[in-house]
Amino acid sequence: KPGKFEEFYGLLQHVHKIPNVDVLVGYTDIHGDLLPINNDDNYHKAVSTANPLLRIFIQRKEDADYSAFGTDTMTRKKNVLSNVLRPDNHKKKPHIVISMPQDFRPVSSIIDVDILPETH
Repeated sequence: KPGKFEEFYGLLQHVHKIPNVDVLVGYTDIHGDLLPINNDDNYHKAVSTANPLLRIFIQRKEDADYSAFGTDTMTRKKNVLSNVLRPDNHKKKPHIVISMPQDFRPVSSIIDVDILPETH
């Protein structure tokens, strides 16, 4: 088991000798997209999909470009042969922006289905 995000974050700060610097941590997934690592869930997802290495990106929060996270955010190497065989690869995909929620799960606990008003 990979542990907790806070331990990983502390290790990054220690290794890079930046103990008092707030940073954003991201990783590239198997599709080449840059995704955030900012809680236990996406940290575990990043570690579980790393094959063979986990490529991480560290950036100071005050210098951060939040729009960098999401689909098609990292340049992918194109295979010339696949471009010739599948010309539809040249079509642009719509850019999807992913926000930076810290932990969205508590919001779902605000609504309790047992105490919802009756509707007619």
